[in-house]
Amino acid sequence: MRFSLDRTESECFTPIYENTLTAEESAELVIPDIREDVGKILDIRGQVVLSSKKLMTDAATVMASVCACVIYLSDNGEKIECVSAEIPFEMDIAAVGIDEESVIVSDLRLCDVEVKMLNSRKLLFRARVSAVLRCYAPDVFSICNGLPEDVMGMNIHLLKKRAEHNLVAGLREKTFAMSDEYSLPNGIDPTARLLCTETGICVDDVKMVGNKLVFKARAVTDAIFLKDGDCSLQLGTFESMFSQIIEVDREGEELEPRVSIELMSADFTRLPENTDMDIAATFRISATAVCVENVESDYIADAYSNCRPLELEGTSVELTTMLPPKKLHIQLEGSLPEAVMDAKLCYLSISEASTLVNGGRIDINATARGVAETEDGGYIPVEAVLKGDDEIVLSDGQSMRVIEVFCGETEVGRSGSLSSEAVVCVEITGTYEIDTVCAVEYDEECSINDLRPSLTVLCSDSHGGDLWSLAKKYGSTVEAIERANTIEGEFSPLMRPLLVPKAK
Repeated sequence: MRFSLDRTESECFTPIYENTLTAEESAELVIPDIREDVGKILDIRGQVVLSSKKLMTDAATVMASVCACVIYLSDNGEKIECVSAEIPFEMDIAAVGIDEESVIVSDLRLCDVEVKMLNSRKLLFRARVSAVLRCYAPDVFSICNGLPEDVMGMNIHLLKKRAEHNLVAGLREKTFAMSDEYSLPNGIDPTARLLCTETGICVDDVKMVGNKLVFKARAVTDAIFLKDGDCSLQLGTFESMFSQIIEVDREGEELEPRVSIELMSADFTRLPENTDMDIAATFRISATAVCVENVESDYIADAYSNCRPLELEGTSVELTTMLPPKKLHIQLEGSLPEAVMDAKLCYLSISEASTLVNGGRIDINATARGVAETEDGGYIPVEAVLKGDDEIVLSDGQSMRVIEVFCGETEVGRSGSLSSEAVVCVEITGTYEIDTVCAVEYDEECSINDLRPSLTVLCSDSHGGDLWSLAKKYGSTVEAIERANTIEGEFSPLMRPLLVPKAK
């Protein structure tokens, strides 16, 4: 006779795809007729934004674009101009199990953006983007934890163990718009023209209130301004604090909330002079709420019977542990190129940052770009690399990945030294397997109980304190061994001689 063990089941989302994809695309731009011919490229800025996600049967596509902006000096050297181009990207996913009920969590990063002048009226853009893509599908986590009712009285003993792990219990996406207005930063001339912007979003706090995930975040924008009269370039910073509520399907104190954010668009407009504020901004944002449930699962590690020999059918179950996201503050250091040491720096800010994870070590390379003015009144591009690293001690089976990088202002010190602080959010996960019994088979006509002695006396300690193995071998139970060897209310599994009575 064969029977399957009872199971406990929990609704969850199972990752069916996880990978880091890198794509490179290029695009040509013809300078509009209203702009001057290109003489010298001074700066290139880039912003990667999410466009859309498309789910199909066993496949999905994540569409994004890089909004690249070029600041250049006209060929006659008398005017600074700015033009922009959009470079589209598509990331294709193929995995069995993807359908319309699946959820894609993405983390897009701009690795590099370049521009080359093909001629005075045409530019060639090239951008490289990396994307950490994870696709989840609704599923049920089940594990064997007991005997079915119709075999409860068959004198079968189970060895139960407990496993602590995590399940993705809820996923919910939300797209929303957020607006704000700003005054001009200190030092920016009121007549200055806004050339281009770059916005980074950092999540500061996430918590659960009932079945609502509440998060607080900030959008920090580096804005480059141009004063047309003397062609002076300046850098200003805008910051917006915002919060959002996302309703999820689950609630409970055991849930740990997380949120992933992607910028979809950022539009900035100069306001009329008679208004209180100078700049209006509208952001379109995609947020994915992830609820991680801490679970303790009882499972069957072994089984035996005092009456009949059993054949056990086992299976291996992979469990995942996910630690709460951890924020690291990493100091980045670099220096100005010697060629611009004697020039007057107009502005300098980090435009791209890439991370390399090796075990628990994180290395960051950040590219800072800007413009400097020479002694003769000319302009030259500035580019510098800032580096930093940190390390986290990982346990066996754990791995780490970066889920957010946010770089602060670039400070210029003495002798051209550069410094900035990067806030890096990392997620540490671990996987391990447990061997569990899922079914039992036995011969109804075969009995082993009569062949065993009523009492076995063990004088050797070769089995140590493993009472389960002794009980299974000699047809007893752990409880019976403990009762037979308890003296004055105390029991030690290491005591010898050890009495092992046959279970009735």
